[in-house]
Amino acid sequence: GLGAFVASLWRPLRHLYLLVLVVIGWVFFRADTIGQALHFLAAMAGLSPGDPLVAPLARFVNIRILVALAAGCVFACLALPKGRSWMPLTGRPQAATGLLLLRDGGAYAVLLALFAATAIMIASGAYNPFIYYRF
Repeated sequence: GLGAFVASLWRPLRHLYLLVLVVIGWVFFRADTIGQALHFLAAMAGLSPGDPLVAPLARFVNIRILVALAAGCVFACLALPKGRSWMPLTGRPQAATGLLLLRDGGAYAVLLALFAATAIMIASGAYNPFIYYRF
């Protein structure tokens, strides 16, 4: 059946299949009606124009959100080389990893605080209705 077919796919294709199913499922949680969900899916597939009155882009994207996303990207890129230095590698004892994390803990604490502030700013600045309110 379908499960056996999906299991036989190349691993990245299985991940893509799962992501597509999740995104489609989210549409049905977001939509008020089945008709609206089908309209969203058609717009996502490029088969119909999106309706700017239903979900105007300005409601979700503003200058604060763009600045927060840019800051998050910059700080994430700065943290990437440091993150690789303390990740457990083959043949490297776990204790050494912990010592490196303690040595660089201040930098990671600052990055974590910036990440949290960015996430809070993004969440507070956009319209986020409780998804289960409709059930």
